[in-house]
Amino acid sequence: MLQYAVVFDFFLRVKVVLVFTSFPSCEVQVLLSNGAYRHLNLPDLRGLFAIREMWLFFIFVVGILATGHPITLPQLDGFGLHLAFWASSLSLYIVLFAHYSKTAFNLWRYFFSGPMPLIVLSAPLVLMVTYVSAVGLVLLFEPSQDRFNAITWQMNLRNVLIAHGFETLALLSMPAAKQSEKNEKTMGAHVVLAGQRIALAEIRFVKVTKHHLEVHLTDNTLKLRERMSAFMDQVVPSDGIQTHRSYWAAVLSVEALEGASLHLHSGTVIPVARGRLGAVRIWIEQVANKKAQ
Repeated sequence: MLQYAVVFDFFLRVKVVLVFTSFPSCEVQVLLSNGAYRHLNLPDLRGLFAIREMWLFFIFVVGILATGHPITLPQLDGFGLHLAFWASSLSLYIVLFAHYSKTAFNLWRYFFSGPMPLIVLSAPLVLMVTYVSAVGLVLLFEPSQDRFNAITWQMNLRNVLIAHGFETLALLSMPAAKQSEKNEKTMGAHVVLAGQRIALAEIRFVKVTKHHLEVHLTDNTLKLRERMSAFMDQVVPSDGIQTHRSYWAAVLSVEALEGASLHLHSGTVIPVARGRLGAVRIWIEQVANKKAQ
């Protein structure tokens, strides 16, 4: 039980790091092994990492892997070192994932137009973090071992497949948990910002200005000392769309998408980030289909 307590404490520290980490503005489209598509909005990962179920899932994964067959990491003897290996590997993976994914996906889009297979996206990162963790632990606790043979190709293949399985499970289940939390928060059709209760039906669009939010309502504008993330945690896709890290538009305000600009009924034009353009197009199509039904 002590080992699990140490891992839990370790993940809490990693969670604190993630809270203060700047996530790149980019949306990554991935293809899962079951043929399903997922859109990973990298700035929204900060909110995903705040979900209790996600961290319980991480701890569960580390516990399962650490108690697995010792052949998984034969150079390191004992449960403690196995636990340290998987905890450090997973933590490095979590911290590096957003910035790595943006770079990898931009490289993929340079050569291909479709979504990036999840296993192709994550395999290089999995190999890197497991190798760094294994070599580091061998140097610290088993210096007599050959650090360059810390992981064999069979272990590399097994680690990639194990990681892919857990990644697929997380992507299929965790967004649903996050959506459920948001649905509970928005049942009253209002948001609370800087202590003020604001009806969602009155909001036309939201804009970030330095350390404030400009909440543009039907007949006036509020300037509140609040973060965009606090607003986004209280809305769902049916309420509107975040077109840019600094802009959100209400569904009833949207008129049309022209190029990289979203035109509102009021005449306001708000920018659409290049990384979010595909998601905005899909969202507009979904809204149009619902209206046609």
